[in-house]
Amino acid sequence: YEVYDDIGIQYCFEALKRVVNPDYACNGTVTTIDHLQSEQILADGEALIAATGDWCYNELIGCEYTPEELECIEMLPVPLLTEIADQVGLPGANRAEKDACLSRIVRGVDNDLDDAAVVADVADTLHVTVTAEQVAKVRAARGVYFDLGTAHQILIPSYSDCIDGAKLFLRFILSKDFAENVYAEYAHALTANTQANPTQSNYLKSLARISKKPYSNNVGFADKLSAIRMNGGIGFAFEPYSHWITIVKGMALNESGYTGEEIYTRVKNSMKNNWDTILSSSGVVE
Repeated sequence: YEVYDDIGIQYCFEALKRVVNPDYACNGTVTTIDHLQSEQILADGEALIAATGDWCYNELIGCEYTPEELECIEMLPVPLLTEIADQVGLPGANRAEKDACLSRIVRGVDNDLDDAAVVADVADTLHVTVTAEQVAKVRAARGVYFDLGTAHQILIPSYSDCIDGAKLFLRFILSKDFAENVYAEYAHALTANTQANPTQSNYLKSLARISKKPYSNNVGFADKLSAIRMNGGIGFAFEPYSHWITIVKGMALNESGYTGEEIYTRVKNSMKNNWDTILSSSGVVE
């Protein structure tokens, strides 16, 4: 349960609260509009950016974009929290200087410079010194992205009269041929077997820049991959506010109990106080 003690969790909630603030977010964000409506708002030019997944391109095709406009759509990497500059000890007398240093390192990482080249670039442009170790830590953080697909499963019923056919179909959809000639073409997305440099569209290239780098690191919340999460009831019993929609709505509406610190503290204490029960329920002996 000590993973829930990480203060970075609180920083994430605080950043989320800033993002959903009515001064930034469009009217109805996370309270009255669904994901399709939010994409239409983006298409209408009333929003600059939308939080979504790689499925959005197929949905945006129906939003009356021209081919030229579709070619301008890109998926952006997950933004880094400004507190990372403090965590890795970047130089700067104040927040603005530390953020400038962090931004310069991120630019170098995104432009595929190696650690030594990023160190040199920061020295040349900002006239401050960072180490290759600090750059490597920022690079690792830049590579993190959320993978919803880790929660998906493929099941073949034991009573099916076409088990062999189903297995052959699974073999096909896990192939490089399917990934590059079918999925990329019609789903406008990537699989684990897609090459690192897709050529079909600028959108696919942007997905590859996020998920196909040597330092890319996907994270997910697939309960089925963890006996403790699956059988211990963590997701629905011991993680207060566990559903992200509830969290975001509470923050957007400034409801009591929905500050970053309050959510972080409550989740942390709940996990700590119920850990023995969770282990017992999951059948795991610590």
